Amino acid sequence: HPGTTSIRTLIDGGISRDELWREAKAVTPISDLYSFGLTYRLGPRWQLGGDVKLQKVSATQAAGALPASPGTGNIWIYTLQGVGTSFWTRTDVLVASASAIRGALFDGWTLSGSYVLVVRDDWRLEAQLRYYRQRDANAVTLARVTPTLKLGYRIRENFTLEAEAGVERSDSRSPLHTDLTDRRFYNLGIRWDFY
Repeated sequence: HPGTTSIRTLIDGGISRDELWREAKAVTPISDLYSFGLTYRLGPRWQLGGDVKLQKVSATQAAGALPASPGTGNIWIYTLQGVGTSFWTRTDVLVASASAIRGALFDGWTLSGSYVLVVRDDWRLEAQLRYYRQRDANAVTLARVTPTLKLGYRIRENFTLEAEAGVERSDSRSPLHTDLTDRRFYNLGIRWDFY
């Protein structure tokens, strides 16, 4: 209901709780994710892993000012990943992965690599590069490249101060339109690890 800020206002306006519940269910998508993976140690420094995921998001109905939204159908994701420890130094990790994505509405693939270096016990540096490409049923292609750099400093056992900077460049092309977008992002925060 447009312009309404609370459930109490709607109920006071004469809408029953059952009707509100029906509308809430109508506009809430259900997301399902199933995953199966295996990892195999190739030696003291390398591991090879793979997984298969099936995900889907249900359709929603129109309610008030909210339009209906179609479901995604089944989206299959196949991933192969390699992990190398002590790659250049005793405290670094290199991760490379490739994924193929197959769905009813689009097909895509992604390549990513990240390098993590622990300097002493308190400092951690992580560099990541990700490339994603997809093509949908309407011949629209999207390509996105995202390099990021993250620096972390462990303040206490479970608390880490993190700073992250990155760039995301997107190139979307259809038979009638081209859209190039650059986005820069910066994050600063504290991570609390519960373990």
